[in-house]
Amino acid sequence: MSLTATKPTFEAATVVALKMRNDTRRMEIRFVDDAGIEQVVSLPVAAAVELARLTLDASAFVTRLKQGPAPR
Repeated sequence: MSLTATKPTFEAATVVALKMRNDTRRMEIRFVDDAGIEQVVSLPVAAAVELARLTLDASAFVTRLKQGPAPR
């Protein structure tokens, strides 16, 4: 039996704010879902930099994701 509880996935609809917290050296990302419920994720600077790198790498696929599969 696992002692860790699994939280349901928060399905964000949009990012509403991004803030650098210099006092704690963290980046906060505020998301909101379709029901208007907000969720804040706070990342240490190193994790925020890694997230930015992964997002930049993924941006090469954004157009394809938006348009769907290429016609045959």
